[in-house]
Order: sequence, then structure tokens, then C-alpha cells
Amino acid sequence: YQYNHQQKEEVEAFLDTIPWLKKIDVAEKIAVYQTPSYKDHFWIEGADQGPTLTWQMISPTKYKVQIKNADRPFRLIFSETYDELWQARLPDGQAKLEGGTISSQRYQGILNSFLIDKAGNFEVTIELAGQKYVYWGGIVSLATLLLALGCLIIGFRQIKT
Repeated sequence: YQYNHQQKEEVEAFLDTIPWLKKIDVAEKIAVYQTPSYKDHFWIEGADQGPTLTWQMISPTKYKVQIKNADRPFRLIFSETYDELWQARLPDGQAKLEGGTISSQRYQGILNSFLIDKAGNFEVTIELAGQKYVYWGGIVSLATLLLALGCLIIGFRQIKT
């Protein structure tokens, strides 16, 4: 990679527009930003006294979020760089959308968010939909490797006889 001063300035200008990021002066050519009021990996927009949540990372591409005492629909924010492949799934397909999944929407330009239209106590599964192709690719690769090893073993046995 080559250093691109114009690209650096564009990225800094974009980061300067995000209200919850604060630029810190560290060095002349290095831009460092901090989150003054750190939020957890998941939070609910504007819910200082609203529903409570706890979350658990199952894998880097799958999370379980427990919602308690939600009294109205809300926006669940996920502090991972926005990707349209992130999806939220309610238990037993309780989402009012097709397929029981809720697609990710941009939040402040760079994060994921999900509009949850449910109240009460429940669990939401956040998952990267494209990960299933990685798993299938691994299975196909393993099967191919085993098949190739089997063919080599059979070939060597036939050469010996």
C-alpha cells in the first residue's frame, strides 16, 4: 500500500461528522479518536431507562442478546462495522418480516442497527448470514481432501501389486 494523504483527509473528515467520536491530538500525522461515553457492543437507542439487555458472543459471527422489560418497539444498535449481511432473528420466527429475520440498517453511517418490533422479555440472535457459505466451503474442502487422499492410497496400493 502507498500512503494517500487525500484519502486520509477524507476519512478524518467523515469521522469528524460522527457526534460521539472525539478527536485527540497525539501527533501531527496521526489521527486518534475516542468514544467519550463508551457503549457496550450492543445497546438500545435512547434507552437510558428502557429495556435492559445482556449479550453473549457465540462466535465472531453470532451473538445472543437477551432483552428484558421492553415495553415498546426499539432500535437495537450493534457496534460492528455496517454490513448488510448481519441479520437479527427472533425466537420461533416472531419477526413480522419475511423469513423471520430482520435485516441490518445503517446507524450513524457506520454501525449496524435492527428495528425490533416486539415487547416483553425475549432473545434475539444476531448472525452474519454469509457465514453459512464459509461453513459449506469448509465441508466441501474437507470432502475433497479426503477423496484425494483416498485416491492416492488406492493408487499406491495398485502400483505395489
